[in-house]
Amino acid sequence: QDVTPTDLQHWLDTLRSFLLRVSTVTGRPLVIKSPTHTGRIAALAKEFPDARFIHVTRDPRALFPSTCRLWAGLAEAQGMQVARKPSDGSGDENELSADKQYVVDCLRRMYDAFFRDRETIDSNRIVDIRYEDLVADPVAILENVYRSLRLSDFDSVRPVIENWTANEHRAYKTNRHQLSSQDEAVIQTAWKHYFETYGY
Repeated sequence: QDVTPTDLQHWLDTLRSFLLRVSTVTGRPLVIKSPTHTGRIAALAKEFPDARFIHVTRDPRALFPSTCRLWAGLAEAQGMQVARKPSDGSGDENELSADKQYVVDCLRRMYDAFFRDRETIDSNRIVDIRYEDLVADPVAILENVYRSLRLSDFDSVRPVIENWTANEHRAYKTNRHQLSSQDEAVIQTAWKHYFETYGY
């Protein structure tokens, strides 16, 4: 949003160049996990007409603390300056820290764009799945993804997925996130559309 056509095309050309380099090395179709692309779906669908999109939703009460933790980890590992210390509590109790407010604002902006542009994507190019369902039953959810996006025959990959589910996935544990009542109240209001649209 608010990016000039020239700058947008430069970004798309650079992305295409990067993806071509990666695909040359792998020799396989690419599967890209990039949540930030959620807000860019219209531009990506137009630029890459053969692309398919898997939209994964997650309970915001887990998504919010997980995203806050992600940004804190990235800042610590890649930041060019020392991160500010959290508030000592002397400020307004109803105010979010700047870092948390950034997370709230980013998701809202990203989904404003997604909800606006989603209807421009052919239904056979995009499928919605819930993270909670994927974790609970990967085989059934992936079978639905293959069918919805008209990918290759799922039965040809079913044994591999079932083997992975019975072994590696069995040991998988999701992170447990703590969410304060104050933070939950904020996201219930700020992300109301998301909560209602995806049944959380």
